[in-house]
Amino acid sequence: MIKLLALLLLGLLGSLWLAAQIERDGGYLLISYAGTVVETTLWVGLLLLVLGFMLVHGLLRLFYRLRGGGVGLRRRDQRLVKGLVAYLEGHWRKAVRLLSRGADSAAGSQVAYLFAAMANDRLGKDQEREAMLRKADEQGGKSLAGLLVKAQLWQRLQHLEHSLSSLLQARKLAPTNLLVIELLTQVYSELEDWQGAVGLFPELSKLGKADRASLRAAEKRIFLGHMKTLATRSQDLETLNQVWQRLSSELKKDPQVVASHARALMAAGAESEAEKRVRKCLEHQWDESLVTIYGQLRAGDEQERLMLAEGWLKSRPRDTALLLCLGRLCLMNGLWGKAREYFHASIGLAESPEACAEMARLLEGLGEREQGLEYYRRGLLGRVEPLPALPLPASAGAARKS
Repeated sequence: MIKLLALLLLGLLGSLWLAAQIERDGGYLLISYAGTVVETTLWVGLLLLVLGFMLVHGLLRLFYRLRGGGVGLRRRDQRLVKGLVAYLEGHWRKAVRLLSRGADSAAGSQVAYLFAAMANDRLGKDQEREAMLRKADEQGGKSLAGLLVKAQLWQRLQHLEHSLSSLLQARKLAPTNLLVIELLTQVYSELEDWQGAVGLFPELSKLGKADRASLRAAEKRIFLGHMKTLATRSQDLETLNQVWQRLSSELKKDPQVVASHARALMAAGAESEAEKRVRKCLEHQWDESLVTIYGQLRAGDEQERLMLAEGWLKSRPRDTALLLCLGRLCLMNGLWGKAREYFHASIGLAESPEACAEMARLLEGLGEREQGLEYYRRGLLGRVEPLPALPLPASAGAARKS
């Protein structure tokens, strides 16, 4: 502030001195050339000389920029292009060198800094990467491209919270951008933040058909993860139905999605609702996991459910999951002999551990303990890899070898 006041004071004093000199003696200047005579005061002549010098200097600088400066700009653009090619070819050091030089190009400076940041990241140079990202921000502020690059860098380094922060900022700039939504679904899934991921469902439903294949897969992955989490703890029916309503109509028909939702409903004690969902899906698409769940549900008229399942058996007489389901429905109806027949038929087609366990506990209940233990043994062996051939004692009373 003091320096500024001093300069103003000097300028004022200089102006007063110059005015006094001009008033005391203006001087005389005469220029004659080819019969033309120009007369003026000395001070006006000096002013015209200074203005002329400034004009010539400005024209020379403009000429240099249009000629020499354009060549420099083209060279910087060439470095930028070569740097991008080097990055795509995996030559990280070369890419950093060329991109850093090409960043002087006003048109592509931010792009150059962003790719230089990614190249430094590949080289493991964290400080240089951060410096390039800061320069990119200085060039274009919080641009969509810069935020996406940061998000992907942080995601690759497993700094998921930082990645999420960048993506949420990017979403404010471009709410319906496909890449932003895809990356958000990935990061939310990796963080197992299913509540946040479910909030993306409305955006997924608005995207065009060309984008739906990959995004439907992401939507399904999020829903399955969310349902798996909810199934492990008690949830009210309203919460589960709210998540269900957010799903696209396509996924509501997916057997895997329906099965996941049914298990969560069962955990919440809403077995009647789960039974309706499973039965409706099975009417349109057969699925063994849904049939298995149907045999585990305790809801509705159990005799009616048994008759419905026996109707399915007419077209699928060798379906092991359905035979197991029918055995369980018979148990619910107190039909012990019929249950035994269905379990036996299921085991005869495929000796699954689950069917063996059901047969074993039924036989124990019927007082046939030895046969029950045999089925437990068969079921246990069905859960492990085939045992290697090793020497064993001939009987329980055989002496052990030292």
